[in-house]
Amino acid sequence: MSALVALVVQGLSRLPWAYTWLRPAEVLKDVVLRDDFPSLVLAALVLGHLSQRPFMAWWAMLRAPRWGVVMGESAEERSRRWKRVGMVVGGLYAGLVLVENHYHLLDWLALAPVGILLSWRTPKQGSLLRAGVEISLVVLVFTLVSYAFTVFKATLFIEREGYDAALMAAESALFGEPVHRMLHPWAMQWPSFVDLLDRIYYHLFEHMFLVSLFLVAACLHRERVEYLGALALCYLMGGVAYHLMPALGPIYADTETFAAMRRMPLVSTAFQGLLARNHLAVQAGTLTELPSYEFIACMPSLHMAHELVMLYYARHSKVFFALSLVFTGLTLVAITVLGWHYPIDAVGSLLLCVVAIVLARRVRGWLLPAWAMPPEDAPRQTREQVGHGS
Repeated sequence: MSALVALVVQGLSRLPWAYTWLRPAEVLKDVVLRDDFPSLVLAALVLGHLSQRPFMAWWAMLRAPRWGVVMGESAEERSRRWKRVGMVVGGLYAGLVLVENHYHLLDWLALAPVGILLSWRTPKQGSLLRAGVEISLVVLVFTLVSYAFTVFKATLFIEREGYDAALMAAESALFGEPVHRMLHPWAMQWPSFVDLLDRIYYHLFEHMFLVSLFLVAACLHRERVEYLGALALCYLMGGVAYHLMPALGPIYADTETFAAMRRMPLVSTAFQGLLARNHLAVQAGTLTELPSYEFIACMPSLHMAHELVMLYYARHSKVFFALSLVFTGLTLVAITVLGWHYPIDAVGSLLLCVVAIVLARRVRGWLLPAWAMPPEDAPRQTREQVGHGS
């Protein structure tokens, strides 16, 4: 429905009809082929499995002389499982031979345990075929949601001016001056720190992927559907929310503060220039192709809204939650230091996150067709249950 609305908006506006439909799929491919990604996947899967039952329960199973019996598997079930393990591990390695990549040695070594953990089957986990269908549906929904989000974002400043002056006035009333004017000069004293923030900012999709895999390993299959629904709702509601208080962001509204940063070889510097060119082309009516995501908007911060959603769904593991909290905190600093957002945008992000999660929980049963919905989530095992030999 949102894609149809976006199609109507696109037709009624001065936006071009050409659109980069394959760009969302390219983003997913770039995530999978990024350096160190298999090692990060392995860590997320291990933490997810450890959250499903306490560490001592796994240790007791590993020490058991008849491991398959402890796992509740018959010999036939174990045979089928290890065949799936071989197929998935072989498929991972075969795919990497065919696709150019830049993985390190540890990433190649990590692929075997990744294949084992991805192939692990519990009585509550669906078949590999079901997983394949679900992934295909997720990619389709991601593509359509990205299209609607891009159209809503691209039409933001065609007829309207930004509210940046009002946002900076609000921050000045609270803190004496806009926060980015205090935080950015401080951060620029450590160029390596600014470079770190620049790299962290562009790992949003990797974090999304890892949280999803964490929920897979934790056997929280329906909660994972809810999580993906909350992310999609953030995109859809955020694209509309941009129009309530349109703003360009500090990097465009207060260029003098960021003059020194523009001389640094940062990804953000190049990307911000690209967004500015697209912004001017839309206003002039000279844009020939609608590129996914690549337009200016800052209130609320969709980047922080997604990070907060991911932080909520990482709560099942203390370690995974702590790591996500550090990453989210650094992202909050990054969006201000790099000039993408005002800190007040994060307040709007929090509200958007809460609404998206509440809606996703209420409509979880509608997010996928009934035949594609994964089985119920596995119950959490407590330390007391481990002590009684379960």
